[in-house]
Amino acid sequence: LDSSGRLWLVWQGWAQGVSQINAKSYDGQLWSETMTVSANTANAWEPAIAADAQGRVYFAWDAYDNGSYNVYLRAWDGKQLQPQQAVTSSARFHARVSVEVDAFGRPWVAWEEAGANWGKDTGFLIKKNPGEALYEQRAIRMAVLEKGQWMTPARSLEDSLPAALRGFNEQPMLVRDKSVRMWCFFRHRTVQVDEVWSPSLRGMRLQDYSHFEYFGTSFDGENWSPPVDLPQSAGRNDFRLAAAAAANGQVAVAWAADGRTWAKSYPPVKNNIFAGWVGMAGSPQQARLAPFAEPAVTAPAVHPREPQDLDRIQKARIAAGGKNYRIVRGDMHRHT
Repeated sequence: LDSSGRLWLVWQGWAQGVSQINAKSYDGQLWSETMTVSANTANAWEPAIAADAQGRVYFAWDAYDNGSYNVYLRAWDGKQLQPQQAVTSSARFHARVSVEVDAFGRPWVAWEEAGANWGKDTGFLIKKNPGEALYEQRAIRMAVLEKGQWMTPARSLEDSLPAALRGFNEQPMLVRDKSVRMWCFFRHRTVQVDEVWSPSLRGMRLQDYSHFEYFGTSFDGENWSPPVDLPQSAGRNDFRLAAAAAANGQVAVAWAADGRTWAKSYPPVKNNIFAGWVGMAGSPQQARLAPFAEPAVTAPAVHPREPQDLDRIQKARIAAGGKNYRIVRGDMHRHT
């Protein structure tokens, strides 16, 4: 809901061969016309939305312009869309964005980050390449728009985490509670090596198994609080969490899990939905921010003619048996 009580809907749709971010609002009687939010040259993905107290609505998403996934933000000022802003612009992987507005009207944007040339020419049979495999690393990054400048919490969430929770953090979800405290929920991967009976190998073998569990932490303006472990949240890495500020001052959280345990790491037991509340006493101070800067990265060209190669694949046709066939590809394992 925006400050006028309008309900907003944002989604990914397709037009002219690429995916784009669309939105519309509902005033209680009629839906508005659909507006195209994204202005990218390549596919746009997984939108997020937040509203401030002055009638503005913020949209955030990631898109594949220039051959890598980067994060974008765009505001609707109550009458029209403002120019699109690129939050990130490097060759690293930036995706699964979340957006929230703090008590001072500043939009906060959080996303997960991986290395440059993510997913390009990687696989079991490719031993050396300039790309990064699909799941070599994950980290949560954050930026705050203050007076037209991108800032970030002076103490990052990743640096605040205990050693056991550093690395392989993803799916950030920002929520501001009624005390103006900013929360960030995230999913963390824990790996354990188990012995597994493999009839094909006729013996025991070692296998890495991963549990993905949800945690939540809040920012008091200076530091992030010790993470809260959401109970029984272990499951696949494509589960999702939902969170919203509750009237009681806490944050209402809902999540899915499939009941797997370390005693039997891999097979899911049963999918279930859980819900609960988290909260922190006291009111935080105004956030201490520092200028946001992307880390330097070297990204050698893996596919200098990638746009032309994609166009050639999409236009390819094979005539057989009186029919024409074409190559159709899905999201190419983006959920990893």
